[in-house]
Amino acid sequence: MNQINFSHYYEKFPPGFALSQLVNVRVVDVNELSRSFVDFDTMYIDEYGNKQYFKLPDDRMVIVLLLVTAYEAAGKRALWSTIRRYSLNKLDHYARNVGGWFNCVVVK
Repeated sequence: MNQINFSHYYEKFPPGFALSQLVNVRVVDVNELSRSFVDFDTMYIDEYGNKQYFKLPDDRMVIVLLLVTAYEAAGKRALWSTIRRYSLNKLDHYARNVGGWFNCVVVK
């Protein structure tokens, strides 16, 4: 099964995020994303309990993935996003796997 690795446990993760279906892939200029979206997508709590934000590349393209959890909380699957660094290989991989399932893993 495909896998998406995360360097932190992000606040955005919904219940059951560990198994999610990729439903959309978009390439965007990081500067076109709203600050509130970037903050939401990149915020995590560090080991000291402090709010931190993952640093995105400046003046570069990024890949925005939309995923839906397999787990149904209160009878509904949760839609969530993640911003990934851009490369042609990554874009091709994600684009070929729209509709596919991914293990989403926090690795430190």
